[in-house]
Amino acid sequence: ELDADFTEGVVAKELPWKTGLGLRQQCVHTTEFRGQVYVADEELWQGPSKNEIEQMREEFTRSGWNTSLWRAFLQDCSEPNSWGYVGCQLAHVEAWRSALESSADWLLVCEDDVCPMPLFDLDWTDVWSIVAEQIVQLRALNEPWDLLFVGKGSSVSAEGKMLTPLVAECGYNIKMHCYCVSRRGLSSLLKSELPFHAIRPQDEILAALNVKG
Repeated sequence: ELDADFTEGVVAKELPWKTGLGLRQQCVHTTEFRGQVYVADEELWQGPSKNEIEQMREEFTRSGWNTSLWRAFLQDCSEPNSWGYVGCQLAHVEAWRSALESSADWLLVCEDDVCPMPLFDLDWTDVWSIVAEQIVQLRALNEPWDLLFVGKGSSVSAEGKMLTPLVAECGYNIKMHCYCVSRRGLSSLLKSELPFHAIRPQDEILAALNVKG
């Protein structure tokens, strides 16, 4: 059984936030949205300082990450968090909550500006069929999974093994435009505090969870 729906965007700045100060004397905002408390913590919203960038680069090289992608990685990390990112995070998390409350085995999330690459001559029916078939393969192989990025970019950190001819254990990889979450993954995410605290753009946070070691 297949169920599809559109979810509304969230204009985070317009929500009724209560504001206090955090440990670094930056604003920490709290609100309740659809019965869930969310925190927008501005303490880490800004990009890294010069000293932090040098430390990051040393650790990046020492860990054996792909140095050819350093500039792209730094550009992503240097982008400040914003109320737009907070609203995006709330919209994603509310979709997760709705899916977990239902009987769905897994959820496919597509952002409003995502589209199949013309190079592959695929439409959304093809994408759905491929994703569903891969999930069936993972189940047949008894390979548990939580988060499945749909589409492939260059992982900055080391990847793991190939699970199927089309699915690899990814490293640090920002692919939040289109992804799947299993029921186990939904449960794990929503039992943690991570989805309900906006500290950095959400794609950075989920990408960091994929780093091996």
